[in-house]
Formats: sequence, structure tokens, C-alpha cells
Amino acid sequence: MVFNKKVSDCGRFLDGYETKFDWNGITYYIIFLYINSDTYSVMLSSDKKRKELKIFEEKKNISFNGYEVLTKVFNIVNIEFPKFYNSNLTLVVFWADTKRRRVYKRLENYGWRLSRVDGNLCYLKKFLAQHL
Repeated sequence: MVFNKKVSDCGRFLDGYETKFDWNGITYYIIFLYINSDTYSVMLSSDKKRKELKIFEEKKNISFNGYEVLTKVFNIVNIEFPKFYNSNLTLVVFWADTKRRRVYKRLENYGWRLSRVDGNLCYLKKFLAQHL
């Protein structure tokens, strides 16, 4: 997996890292946005959204293979990025709505804990360099 640096417009500050992968013709982007010293927020996006696929006009179900994609994303976030970073690291996951919050609650089974960062609820996990 390749992690590219995201640098600010002026080119002087590290904004974070990003990577992408393709799954069934859809490109998924994972962005690790710099918050502060060794702390990054994790964001996931795709290049296609359900509303763009005209599902309702075509009257058929379209599957994004959500479980397989989430497994791949989890592997990147929980294993590959910490190994790439190779230093003490804290990853933070925020959510936009209760549906995502219910999905992210499963992170608790993998050592993530409910926390607050800047007054906002999130899931947080610390990775220590000696355990990578």
C-alpha cells in the first residue's frame, strides 16, 4: 500500500497522508488528516455515490460489497498505516450520523475506545511503535 503525503497549499505543512484502492470499479480514498503531534483523523470517501447511480430509475439493487470494502479499510487503518508510520501514533474516527456511529461501534471489539477530541465524540486507538 502506498501512502502519499498531503501537503498544504504553501508546501510547508504536512496535512496528512492519503491512499486509495479500487474495488469493483469504484475507487475508495482513505485520508489520514493531521490533527496534532502524532494524531490523525481517519476519513473514507469513494468516487461514486448511490445517488449518482440512478438506482430508483433502474429499479434494481446495486451492491457496493460493503463488508469486503470495510474489511479492506480496517486492514489499512489498523495494520498497514501504523506499520508505514512506524512511530507512536493515535488514530481518531469521527462520524457524521447515528448510522455510521452504529457501524463504528464495532471498532470497540478491536481495541478502539470511545473518547472525546476537541469536545467531539470519536473512537480512538493508540499504536505504540514497539508493538508494530
